[in-house]
Amino acid sequence: MRKTILAAFGVMSIGLLAAACGDDSGTSSAPATVVTTTLAPATTTTVAPTTTAAVTTTAAATATVKLSDSKFGKVLTDDAGRTLYSFSKDEKNKSNCTGTCATTWPVYAPATITAGPGIDATKLASFDNAGKKQVSIDGVPLYYFASDTKAGDVNGQGVGGFWYVVDATGKPVKG
Repeated sequence: MRKTILAAFGVMSIGLLAAACGDDSGTSSAPATVVTTTLAPATTTTVAPTTTAAVTTTAAATATVKLSDSKFGKVLTDDAGRTLYSFSKDEKNKSNCTGTCATTWPVYAPATITAGPGIDATKLASFDNAGKKQVSIDGVPLYYFASDTKAGDVNGQGVGGFWYVVDATGKPVKG
């Protein structure tokens, strides 16, 4: 039963999050605080969405951007193997993801960053994004996806046609 609830919630969450971050402005006013899902006739449960607290690393002393295997090939991840994403509406070292978008797509913002094997350290940088130092690779801002719950998840791939996993050079992987 629990797996059924979680599976139903995951499918609905991705749909809601795609709607929340797929408009032309990169922002949305769609509510994303509580989702009510009907699981069977006359059975309704209310499930709180995944919070971003588990995926942010703003206080880490030193973090390493790594390359990890995924079904999309080698993609950028953090120390714990959590997938990092790019937003195609961003500009070089400038995030265009604000409001609800920023809740769904928390910035990758460790205090200090190092490059793991296969990543050119000269391409890693950080820039100011609303008081946080967001990490970028070759100017491409990096984010987490709030619905990725464990290392290796790539649930944000292709969401809204704007969000993609990133390769070692900072290019979005669309295939």
